[in-house]
Amino acid sequence: MEFELFISGIGGQGVQLVGKTIALAALREGRHVMLSGEYGGHMRGGSTVVTVVIGPDPIRALPNLPFASTAIAMSHSYWEKVGPRLRPGSLILAEETIAGDLPDMETHQLVRVPAIALGTAAGNRLASSMAMMGAFSELTGAVSIEALQSAMQDQLP
Repeated sequence: MEFELFISGIGGQGVQLVGKTIALAALREGRHVMLSGEYGGHMRGGSTVVTVVIGPDPIRALPNLPFASTAIAMSHSYWEKVGPRLRPGSLILAEETIAGDLPDMETHQLVRVPAIALGTAAGNRLASSMAMMGAFSELTGAVSIEALQSAMQDQLP
């Protein structure tokens, strides 16, 4: 069975890095992966969405995934690019400071993650995306913490 994930936020929050790290972690665990990134014309501050599909067999999903059952929301800005594409009952991990600003959460399972607070406590607010990735691993089991750590070490100085 394929696992489909959207990750959304604002450029500069580490959204693309999280998607790539999750994809690399799944590859390390011997699974097949499709990764696709969408971002606006800004280097920082614009819309950014990553699509990750993980499966035990070669991926059948389209490069531009129309729907998913899981999402990570680092910002409520640009949520309109993701929210309508979620299946009813989807799991949404949202940064706790923006979770209340996400529309139409009545039909989904919303989990508030204190990612910014955790990143700040670790010494760098930008680590909030890594904290969110850990919460994703724990809540979904889609990839292991160990595989995520290994993939992060390869990508981050």
